Amino acid sequence: MKRILVGISFFLFVVAAHAQTVQETFQLALTAQKTGNFKQAEALLKRVLFFDNENNLALKCHLMLADCAFQQGQNKHGFSALDKAYQVAHNPIQQDSILLVKAKKRITNQQFFMALQDLYTISQIDETEFGKQAQFSIAVCHYGTGDFNAFNQAMLQLRLNAVDSALIYSITKKLNRKVSSQRLKRAQIASFILPGMGQLISGAYVEAANSVVLLSGILVAYWFTIKEYGLAHGLVALAPWFTRYYIGGTENAVEMAQKRQLKLKEKYFKQVLEIASSYVD
Repeated sequence: MKRILVGISFFLFVVAAHAQTVQETFQLALTAQKTGNFKQAEALLKRVLFFDNENNLALKCHLMLADCAFQQGQNKHGFSALDKAYQVAHNPIQQDSILLVKAKKRITNQQFFMALQDLYTISQIDETEFGKQAQFSIAVCHYGTGDFNAFNQAMLQLRLNAVDSALIYSITKKLNRKVSSQRLKRAQIASFILPGMGQLISGAYVEAANSVVLLSGILVAYWFTIKEYGLAHGLVALAPWFTRYYIGGTENAVEMAQKRQLKLKEKYFKQVLEIASSYVD
């Protein structure tokens, strides 16, 4: 009987010591993470997960592993850790919080469609601070994909006042008009019709002048060549150069139009952030 009691006491002592070791290891991992020793933190967290038989620290460990991975630029591992955190989360509130973290990381990496999948998986988007952040993230995703009408509808879900609603509507109209694939096609066609015109309507005045000067110079050289050596010789000598820079000019026009659209999106997004700042902290 005495031996049984000693055995039980020893077993309880081992269990208590093991639990303390897991907690201490977790604290060491927490310190390593805070001080920027992410690799050390990862090793300690994996040890905690291995010995934490009751999964008391599983959620915290996976969230910390995700942060360590993102801090080191290992996005794939970071998202994998968040998925595991979602699986061990104890309730829908925790799961929704993890989904929002995932979506924000997706947005940072411009993975807007994948972010929308996470955001639309959230069980409830209400008028709480969490709900407003989720709704604004949805708006940002639609902005990023270029679906400005959906962006407008998502922004209105923040319960904007009349003035801000009108501003968002105005921004949406400008974006639909100025940031579209049709604008890119127009720049390309204009450059086909008249070299430099595509760059000109895109606001790239220096590039427009360069295109006109370069192609005009080739045409002048072509004129003098055919006068001196004949039409056939002029075509053979200068037509390839003209074709090369003519086609190159149209491609450059599209590139300039794309850059202009990107600047416009950045400009209007700053205005969106200013409007949203009073609704989403």
